[in-house]
Amino acid sequence: MPIYDDCNLRFTEIERSFLHAKAQWRSLEQRLEEAETALLESKKTSWEKWFCMTQEDLSLWTQGSLRTTVRARLHRFLVYPLEERMRQRVDFTYPEEPGEEGVEEELQARSSNITLAAVSLVYDRRMKAIIDQARKEDTDLVKKIKKTERDEKKQGVVALTGDTKKVSALKRQRPALWEATEAALDAIESPMRKVQAFFQDEVATEMIDRLIATVPAIVCRGLCDWYFERCLVDLEQLEQWWSAVLDKLRGQEAIWDSLHEKEGYLVRRIERGMEEVRTRRGRYTMYATFGGSEIQMMKLMAGSTDATPALEPGSMPAKLEESVNLLATVVSDMLQRIKAIRDSALWRVIDTAQELYMEKRSEELVPHRPPWEALNDDDAVKAMFEKLEDGEKKDEVPNQSQLSPVGAMPMLNLGTQVGPASSAAAVEIPVRGAAEREDASEDEIMDAAVMVMCRLERWGSVAQELIEFFQRPPRREGSEGVCSLITESVAIVAEVNEELLGLLDDPTTEAAREWLKDQYAKRVGGQCAGIGHRLGDACAALPLPPDAELPTKDERKERHRWLVLARGFQLLLADDTLRSRAVAPLGGGVRTAPVSPVVPMLRQVSADIMELSNAPLARDMAVPQDGGYSYRPPNRPSARDERPTPRTPSTSATTSDDAVAEAARLGRSKLMDGQLVAERPITQGAQLPPLSPGSSKLPRGKVSPGGGGGAV
Repeated sequence: MPIYDDCNLRFTEIERSFLHAKAQWRSLEQRLEEAETALLESKKTSWEKWFCMTQEDLSLWTQGSLRTTVRARLHRFLVYPLEERMRQRVDFTYPEEPGEEGVEEELQARSSNITLAAVSLVYDRRMKAIIDQARKEDTDLVKKIKKTERDEKKQGVVALTGDTKKVSALKRQRPALWEATEAALDAIESPMRKVQAFFQDEVATEMIDRLIATVPAIVCRGLCDWYFERCLVDLEQLEQWWSAVLDKLRGQEAIWDSLHEKEGYLVRRIERGMEEVRTRRGRYTMYATFGGSEIQMMKLMAGSTDATPALEPGSMPAKLEESVNLLATVVSDMLQRIKAIRDSALWRVIDTAQELYMEKRSEELVPHRPPWEALNDDDAVKAMFEKLEDGEKKDEVPNQSQLSPVGAMPMLNLGTQVGPASSAAAVEIPVRGAAEREDASEDEIMDAAVMVMCRLERWGSVAQELIEFFQRPPRREGSEGVCSLITESVAIVAEVNEELLGLLDDPTTEAAREWLKDQYAKRVGGQCAGIGHRLGDACAALPLPPDAELPTKDERKERHRWLVLARGFQLLLADDTLRSRAVAPLGGGVRTAPVSPVVPMLRQVSADIMELSNAPLARDMAVPQDGGYSYRPPNRPSARDERPTPRTPSTSATTSDDAVAEAARLGRSKLMDGQLVAERPITQGAQLPPLSPGSSKLPRGKVSPGGGGGAV
């Protein structure tokens, strides 16, 4: 056979073998991808139930994401071993020539199979160019030979035997044109035969089916491992943060004791929850017996034979499904427990600790101020009239619809009695009572009289409750004098109330005015005003211990409630306007306009916060790639020999500070499980200095860019 026919035949065979091998390899990769996608989609409901997986998790292909991690594991266990066996068996590399550039990048762009990529590059850059050149030159030479034969025939030149000398010389040049092609074919033919034999042995349809049968085990194990690694990173962050917080809190003995008294259950719950997560960490290792190592994959492939029935795409064997359910349940348990600790218990404990610290600081700011002087007069008046008007409804007040300002009536001015902690006095609007309106009916006067009688009776009830409070043990020096003044005042009120019964027999405007002038104004106003001033002096002289010396918060709140009521009782006795307000349904008085709420001492501590590190956020960790093998789709250049670990988001301290600053800009909110949650009311607007000026800041939890950061 002539050399040119032999070279064309050999090249055709090599080309057919190469294209077939390339199609087989692409079919393998495509079937693996289809099997992976089918399994993820078919079990999507289960993944959402176990791992709270979202559609974004399934569609995100960034380095370190779920999809790239699972795909990298498939390539590590199924594709990469084939590549290595092919490399060892074929033993062929691209013969790079001096000065040739871009070879490595071109190989990576062609295929992840480095040997097949080398054969492909030789085929495209060398073989096709050489064979095309040889064919072109051979075609030109054949045309020249034929033209020479025609010319000689026209000239009458005829050889006795064979070809003429000129034609023979041209035909002898033809084999020389194919010598370079023959040498190139000799160089590539042996590797190509090895490639063909390798694909017949190890990439046949039956072998691909056995590889596809192992995909469910690899994908499910990769999913579980990915979420398990997240749990481990999250647990490590929580343990470090919790240890630092405990050290800081235990250094403040009073706050630690109060925290245990108030939120001891949550503290124990956090510690117990972390211990349960550690227990499940060990249990995961016991249950992870499939699709996680080369040995497990070899056993799985050995158990898959030609007789094994083929499964539908997206399904898995019953035995494997049981193992996956068991392993995924352990991971799901860990995720749920960590989430419960991080998103609720931790923040509750920190908020409570900050609240206790602010209370302590507010008490330290006013250490020499007696409890009686620290009371707020507006709160006291409000508490007293809530008692007097208890059970009344606005529509029961006889003249409620006719409340209108009258004359220049003296307004309540508590400025002489309000301590430094009090706010400005409330705005009072004078109103008319039934006795002051000429058109008041007898029914209206009787209803107003009954309402005033009820108020005076509640006045006496409040007095009795205050006496019982001041007589509680331990008895303070001067409490007897306080109780005596309260008893004296309430006796006068009771006598005046009895006189009001006569108004029910004669419900006229004149009788009502007479009671207001002769009984209430002279007796209560004349005698109780002096008692009220003496009562204020007596209460101020009581040796009451500061709030900080009371053992529990409940005791502090209870005593404050009674002292506020006692101050309201004292102000009612001493102030003419308040006494007029008490009988407003009958004789006129004042009604209060809304006032701005008093800012408590806790809110006034604006530059004081206990220095605690931020609780770590959910899902801000980067999961390391498995086995150092990173999935690399075709046509994506990268260094083959390095097999780099995928890039993961930065978790530097600088990023954490930026995230915290961004959270402060958004109104001191918290980011929980990807959602922006408003801060608890007790912490709004509160920024407190460190517990100890010399203490250093604890390390902050790491967060990813864009993950936010919640400030405690």
